[in-house]
Amino acid sequence: MTKIVHPTFWPILLDVRDESPGVRTFRFASPKGFSFTPGQFLMFHFADDPKTWRAYSPCSSPLAAGENFEVTVGMVGAFSDRLGALKPHAEGGLVARGPFGKWTYDGSIRHAVLVSGGTGITPFRAMCLLKIGMKTPSRITVCSSAKTPEGLLYADEYQDWRKNGIDVHVKIT
Repeated sequence: MTKIVHPTFWPILLDVRDESPGVRTFRFASPKGFSFTPGQFLMFHFADDPKTWRAYSPCSSPLAAGENFEVTVGMVGAFSDRLGALKPHAEGGLVARGPFGKWTYDGSIRHAVLVSGGTGITPFRAMCLLKIGMKTPSRITVCSSAKTPEGLLYADEYQDWRKNGIDVHVKIT
């Protein structure tokens, strides 16, 4: 039996942007040889607190993973507050491990229907960006909800997704 090794690395923050009230996207430099398949997740912790781990799915295109990757985080507690205090290009003590997970999308599925609420859309964004980047003939239907229109993550990208053959349905709940 082959043991799967999940590399550990120390990501360096490149940039942060607000996605919606209380939600931020963090862009990190990728370590050498980094890759992921949309739907996978990474485990993060701070070096001085190895017992507190958080799982986040990369939400960026896997086609750019050799250079950088992004995770979108709801800013709802001590861990996310500490993540939000990181400064770009500075050592922050953040440690990552992975990717993990087998619930993935590689573009070969004929029609994927993806249903999410809030930050649950993050792995779906990576799936949409892969479809667009690879120009696959497969179909994706995204159904996303939020409590307010401002809470719809990546809403400024929906028009481009639609232009590239992705069906996007939103619901304010």
